[in-house]
Amino acid sequence: MVGLLLFAWAVFIETFWIPANRKKMRQAAVGPQTEPVNEVLTKRMDVTGDGAPDEIRLNLTGAAWDQPFKWTFSITSNNKLVYEQSVDDAWLDRFFNDKGYVNEECPDYLSCKKQYYLEDLFKYRFDRVESQNEPLNSEYLGEIRRGAKDSLLTKYHLNPAEAERTTNWVVDHIKSGRAVIFKVPISPVQGGCSQMYVPRVSGFVTIYCP
Repeated sequence: MVGLLLFAWAVFIETFWIPANRKKMRQAAVGPQTEPVNEVLTKRMDVTGDGAPDEIRLNLTGAAWDQPFKWTFSITSNNKLVYEQSVDDAWLDRFFNDKGYVNEECPDYLSCKKQYYLEDLFKYRFDRVESQNEPLNSEYLGEIRRGAKDSLLTKYHLNPAEAERTTNWVVDHIKSGRAVIFKVPISPVQGGCSQMYVPRVSGFVTIYCP
């Protein structure tokens, strides 16, 4: 009887206790498992020029904080979605290990990644063009004219005459100092194309790409 009990105990040790403790040791070695990331950041400001605040939303998703992110940037005006862009940052993730890639202050991969996604990506991408006190550079306005007209022709399929009239409105609106221009960045060191809302097409028109 004693021998049978000892045999049963040995089987239990080998089958259950040792594997369970090995699993705990492996988990301790790699650290705690991280949870999936699903962060939603929002703010309200008028970017369409109708005098009412619009909802600006950034939705970050990832398998974990130490895994690449995907994100969606959107703008809703008067309960209507007027802009949406989805981005897969799989190519970008490894660069958060590089010192100075985000800024000189963040000390490591995770700190730099949180700095970029939770703060930098969202906080200063909307700029009002102030031009009442000094004229805008004619070369800059020329780039805007070419970019806006191309976007109106190819994305919104306006006819050439209507595209020309709408382009003139875009340039005049920028010169007035009332236009709000935004960029969706490509990375911490690469700015995206400049865009602005144009009521004629009820959407955002690309006015300049670096």
